[in-house]
Amino acid sequence: MSKEPQELYDAPKREINTEKTFIIFCEDKVSEPIYFKYFETSRIKVSPIEKQKSGIDNVLNAIRYCKENEMMEYQDGLLQFKENGASIWCVFDRDKSEQSDDEDFNESINIARKKGINVA
Repeated sequence: MSKEPQELYDAPKREINTEKTFIIFCEDKVSEPIYFKYFETSRIKVSPIEKQKSGIDNVLNAIRYCKENEMMEYQDGLLQFKENGASIWCVFDRDKSEQSDDEDFNESINIARKKGINVA
């Protein structure tokens, strides 16, 4: 007993997702996440991650988040951000009260840049 072949049909073509995603690690819990959500449009997705502290703590939290969500991988023995379409940003400010803050502030920026994370 032979079965007749099933009829093939053309599946509708899926559109490529062209939505740009920004994941923003914010210092505070209220004002920064609300502010950045205003940039969201039908073509831009903004995902603020609130309460991530300042400076180096913000950068380390971003790295930890990216590792846990498989957004980073080891390349030539160094942990690097994968190019997956998302743009990762750490946003923090600096209180210019002590001179020692300069070194920590600059180191935070250098570590982020080495990992492919943007800083503002």
